[in-house]
Amino acid sequence: MTCIVGIETPAGVLLAADSIASAGFGYTQCTRIDRKLFRLGAYVFGFGTSWRMGDILRYHVELA
Repeated sequence: MTCIVGIETPAGVLLAADSIASAGFGYTQCTRIDRKLFRLGAYVFGFGTSWRMGDILRYHVELA
């Protein structure tokens, strides 16, 4: 299960995500050093479920 949170404050927006990857319905877990949140141009992206999808978004998507 992924947890991504966004909080708006008077100073700006705070975004955070967990760093756990799991497999087999959560029975196997490991902490990842790559992030579930990343900035791409003027946007911030977050992803869950597939680390491969996160890599595709981060490294292969070109924003128009």
